[in-house]
Amino acid sequence: GYFLAEKFDELQQVQQVPVVFSALNHFCAEVCRRGGSVLDNMRDRLREALGTDGNVLVGLIPNLSNIIEEYQGAADTSPELTGQAAFMLLLFCFRQLIRTISCPEHPAVLLLDDMQWADELSLQLLEAVTTDDEIKSFLVIACYRDGEVLVDHPLQQRLGAIHRAGTVLSEIHVDNIGKESVTRLVSDALRISPSQAHPLADLVHSKTSGQPLFVIQFLKLLSDEGLLRFSL
Repeated sequence: GYFLAEKFDELQQVQQVPVVFSALNHFCAEVCRRGGSVLDNMRDRLREALGTDGNVLVGLIPNLSNIIEEYQGAADTSPELTGQAAFMLLLFCFRQLIRTISCPEHPAVLLLDDMQWADELSLQLLEAVTTDDEIKSFLVIACYRDGEVLVDHPLQQRLGAIHRAGTVLSEIHVDNIGKESVTRLVSDALRISPSQAHPLADLVHSKTSGQPLFVIQFLKLLSDEGLLRFSL
């Protein structure tokens, strides 16, 4: 299978290249790195699925050209499309690409983090592939801060549209972790017993309220500042 991952940036909500395409660009680079039969098989499948229309994606996914290289320049003979027609062709090619890289023999998982900052085009692309009945072996994991995604948020609206289209959605709400879990985390990280870890774990929990990311960052900070160090 294939695992693709990318995250959105609060400071770059207007992306030159949508985050979804950035993830696929890394995927194409990985296929080229593997080479051999993996590259040959993917090249044959993509050429059959995209034809010369693959050039529509090359500008957004540069590493794709290393797979369907023989079609470079073919766009010069294709009719020039603009506006809605160009956008529909882009969606078609994008769906064809996802259909090709995800199948029962090699399913694909796409992890998108910080989707509260997702750009509009990425949301449209996400809806296009998650509502496509011909895409069967593709799992999207969309992570976001629910406190920042209210009813009128673009992501919430897209999720509603995806649900109405019949796509199965599973929501997992992740809460902060309790003192006992922080104690186990500190115990494991420092290779000490839970009873030894308990005083520090209490401090860490009071400083972070059990937010997992903050717990880890706080422990790293203590180590970086020399306040947490190995001792016999």
